[in-house]
Amino acid sequence: MGRCWPVTVANAFTNHSYYDASYSAGTNPKLTTCLRLFGEQSELFEPTGRHQPQFDLIEKVAAGYVMNTIDLSSKLRFIAGVRFEGTNLDT
Repeated sequence: MGRCWPVTVANAFTNHSYYDASYSAGTNPKLTTCLRLFGEQSELFEPTGRHQPQFDLIEKVAAGYVMNTIDLSSKLRFIAGVRFEGTNLDT
């Protein structure tokens, strides 16, 4: 079984002045190109060796947001908010 490296498909990104040419976008193939490659050489997309998905993961995310608005006058309003978030990963 083989591997499908990103360089297997041509880059479809053509805006070379993006972010004043200071940002390298990497490989950006067209969806139709990827679908055609998958149809013609689907064996390239099969996981091999250590790259096979062999993991068990439980992710728990808790989040909340509190906000308050106080009208100080007819033209002035004070708005404040706090967001809290927690993430727990069990592997």
